[in-house]
Amino acid sequence: MVSSSSGDITMPIGTIYKYNSKRKFSVIRPKEWKTNLIDVLFETKDFECKLGDSVEYDEKEVNGKKYAQNIKKI
Repeated sequence: MVSSSSGDITMPIGTIYKYNSKRKFSVIRPKEWKTNLIDVLFETKDFECKLGDSVEYDEKEVNGKKYAQNIKKI
C-alpha cells in the first residue's frame, strides 16, 4: 500500500483473529484483501495482545504463507 499524497509507505492493518500464548504462531486477519483471503501469521512470543486488537504490521511472504513483522497496536 502506498500513500499517493506524500509517497510514504503505509503498513497493512488487521485484527488479531486467533491468539493463544501456548502456540508458536497466532493469526492476524487483514482488514483489506483482494480475491483470496490469506491470513497473516506471527510468532506469539514476539508480541502480546488480546483477541480483537487492531494492529499494523509489515508482511513477508515465504512459501505461500504471509508472516507479520514489526507489529504495533493501534
